[in-house]
Amino acid sequence: MLPSDEVSTTVSTAYIGADEVLRSRYLPDTTVGIKEAHHEHEVFGELLEKTLGQRRGLMLVDIRNVRSLSREAREFFGGEDSCALAVGLLTGSPLTRMVGNFFLRLSGTNHPTRLFTNEEKAVEWLSTLKGTV
Repeated sequence: MLPSDEVSTTVSTAYIGADEVLRSRYLPDTTVGIKEAHHEHEVFGELLEKTLGQRRGLMLVDIRNVRSLSREAREFFGGEDSCALAVGLLTGSPLTRMVGNFFLRLSGTNHPTRLFTNEEKAVEWLSTLKGTV
């Protein structure tokens, strides 16, 4: 039944909304390393499996509270083992979004990824991808 119950990791909380989008929010002043990335992958994969019957899904990730994200964690989240089919990243400002888009183009991901400063626009974009990724 949607929305799902909220789950927690050491660095974030997440739930799946009625629109079948997994929404994740990082805790204040968060540092994400590879250990945290693997833990989130496991917890989010289990939530997706339990709620939607699959270990991958559309994700909206609020990164406004992230202080740092290790290179290994970025590569893991963008890699083929990710539980994301597509990711909308919610940033704090247009400048942060512009810088983030630059780094996304440099490093790339194995799934569609866009940065947003508006949650509704991010959800709209993710909704257009349902059934296509």
